[in-house]
Amino acid sequence: MAEEKKKHWNKTKAYKEMREQMVADLKAAGIYNAYFLDKIDRFMSLWVQAKELEEDLAVRGIRVEYCNGTQRGETDNKSLDKLMKVYDRMDELHRQLGYQETVKAARQAQAKMSAEGEDDEL
Repeated sequence: MAEEKKKHWNKTKAYKEMREQMVADLKAAGIYNAYFLDKIDRFMSLWVQAKELEEDLAVRGIRVEYCNGTQRGETDNKSLDKLMKVYDRMDELHRQLGYQETVKAARQAQAKMSAEGEDDEL
């Protein structure tokens, strides 16, 4: 059986665009320094891991067959549990990079604009 070619997620357009946007966000926030650049690199490393785990789940599913000597059966795909842990760590890094506050402020601004738009229609 031929070995499947592994996708290099860190070489994709999505990876490059996301990293560039995060760096631009650091610069805009005035916190462009080695400490926060390291956090972006950690986030992107986790992003790659998440993509690989998602790929495994798409191919093998959430249940996988096993054969342990004479025992055979199905068990949970460990990629699912690992993926949830990776997502949790990514969320923590997002908070450390200030994205939680950014999203909250954007939602508040959007709600304010929506409310002002409703007043104009009356």
